[in-house]
Amino acid sequence: MKLFITSPPEIDLAATFNNCLTIYVDRNTLGADIEMFVNSQIEKASTSGPLSIAEPTLLDAIKQVLITKAEGMYVAFCIRYDPNYG
Repeated sequence: MKLFITSPPEIDLAATFNNCLTIYVDRNTLGADIEMFVNSQIEKASTSGPLSIAEPTLLDAIKQVLITKAEGMYVAFCIRYDPNYG
């Protein structure tokens, strides 16, 4: 059986699940990846999707809010952008 568990850094899963592979991800390092993803998704939505009538200043504001509110969490953006996600 394979099991994937995530938690905030305050919870020490490694202590509970010893002898397991532990990967630590710093949310600050994900910022550039999230920004690139947000930009590409907004670009798609603004060229042929629901945001195609939006002004560039509104698109920039949407990008900033999504990137800021994601707080380094990719899933947070997907949930906010795509209500059918997950």
